[in-house]
Amino acid sequence: DIRSADHRGPLLRLPPEASREWHFHAAAEDAEAATVCLVFRTASTVELGQPTSYSLGWSSAALCGDVAAGSTPFLLPAAQDGSGPRVWSVEVAPARGALSVSFKPGSDFVAVNKTSQSRLKMVVIP
Repeated sequence: DIRSADHRGPLLRLPPEASREWHFHAAAEDAEAATVCLVFRTASTVELGQPTSYSLGWSSAALCGDVAAGSTPFLLPAAQDGSGPRVWSVEVAPARGALSVSFKPGSDFVAVNKTSQSRLKMVVIP
């Protein structure tokens, strides 16, 4: 499920591996900085093409616009089933006045411990 962060406009339901055009209005004076903020969540089970349950909550706002080009990781909070939170990434790619926005599980970010002293441990906390 995808919707605007301000809850205006329709809820967009996309099945896995699907894509869809989605248009939003940008005023002429701010066309260079036109952005939209989206929130998203993933369904844990789908029946007859409709989500029936959610194991993760809504993401924080994902900024989609030229200024947000690249991949940004998001921690989707655990919902009521007790499973832990999951990391998803939103990739924004501007191209000739349009934006491609992709949602995928995981993240491209890597943490590397490059300490030269032995017995030092790195801890990564989301």
